[in-house]
Amino acid sequence: MSFMDAIKSLFAPAGGSARRNTRTYLVDVARLMDEKTGRRLAPREQVQMLNSLARVAKQEGLAIQAVFESDRALREVEHGGEFNGVKVFYAPDNEQLVALALKICKSEGCALVSSGVTMESRATEAGIAVLCSSTFRKAFLQIGRASCRERV
Repeated sequence: MSFMDAIKSLFAPAGGSARRNTRTYLVDVARLMDEKTGRRLAPREQVQMLNSLARVAKQEGLAIQAVFESDRALREVEHGGEFNGVKVFYAPDNEQLVALALKICKSEGCALVSSGVTMESRATEAGIAVLCSSTFRKAFLQIGRASCRERV
């Protein structure tokens, strides 16, 4: 069982069918990139992270959505649009980012990937499954290393 399979199993419903084992993850991308500060990412960094998330989603059969704290959408993808299979959302500030993430998770049954203290605590209070970004990143990096080895 791969590390990503172990993570997926944490959120799979007990006794659920294989179809229900596919889980959607909403990723707070700034916290995935820089867990401590969650600084705003430059457009180039946002595109790089979206490409990486899309690769992981495809390899692992995951549905991944991404949220960014940004005043405006990227040229490559608008708010609510898809970038290589990853659905992308933007919020102008941290408070609106938290509210948007909670709204998406509640409406779509997503597990939240974040290390933001406010976002994690509010998600937990709302009954949303939360995965620490460092745990997701470990799986994310293992997948990247494995795909590099396959190309060599």
